[in-house]
Amino acid sequence: MPPVSGQNSDGQTPPQHLYTQKSPADVVLTAHFNEKGQQTTKSVGHPWRYFIANGEALEKIEQFIKDSQNVGAIYQAFADSVGAKKYNGRSFAFDFDMKDLEQIENQSNMRFKKDTDFVTPCMSMGDFYPDRETPRGKEIGEKAQQLQTLLYPERRFAAWLGNVNVDTNEHGHPRFGGHDKKSAEIERIGDLWIIKVPVVGKGVYGADGKGGMLSGYEDSWTIPPNSTPIKISDYFKLLEDANALSQMPNTQKPAPKPKL
Repeated sequence: MPPVSGQNSDGQTPPQHLYTQKSPADVVLTAHFNEKGQQTTKSVGHPWRYFIANGEALEKIEQFIKDSQNVGAIYQAFADSVGAKKYNGRSFAFDFDMKDLEQIENQSNMRFKKDTDFVTPCMSMGDFYPDRETPRGKEIGEKAQQLQTLLYPERRFAAWLGNVNVDTNEHGHPRFGGHDKKSAEIERIGDLWIIKVPVVGKGVYGADGKGGMLSGYEDSWTIPPNSTPIKISDYFKLLEDANALSQMPNTQKPAPKPKL
């Protein structure tokens, strides 16, 4: 599945580099013995590809994480920019009296007369929301919706990369089992940021790919910009080494012997 074209939810153009790899259906990746003691082979695939984040990709990860840590300040700056007292990621707060509110005909909302681009529901009076029926209210609402993603740096990174809810089983071929939706993930291992991108697997049927017996697989995945690909085994070795290091007991000097 190619990366999303155009712009993502952050208004940025995601990377467009897609890698496709074909492999024959009879590639032997594992060997095992069945219940009769006969050696058999099995073709398997792995649903992820792994990269060490560098360059632009690493900058985006660090930026999105920093944004999530500074979300309170960003929300307040947004509130200040629209003349509100506060914004909590869901609604705005204003200083108001009841005389500042006006009932909207045929609605359960009250309009804020001091800023008519905001309304407040009668059932939760004091929680102000932009009125998306007005041009400015619609603009404020769209900006607020974008800011709500600040709390989810991994989701923002996946959107930037163009890998959100990728169908890893394109055209229904059970390469990795079922129609499984996956998004790109980021993982901190030691001093490294690892990017995990989902593999889209589909079957190729016939020698010319136009039908017949299964002749191979076609796997595709997005390559994060400026990042270093690593083997699947190297990824698990990084995990193993990091886990082993975390479980090592702290080395302490032996306690001095008491003086007799």
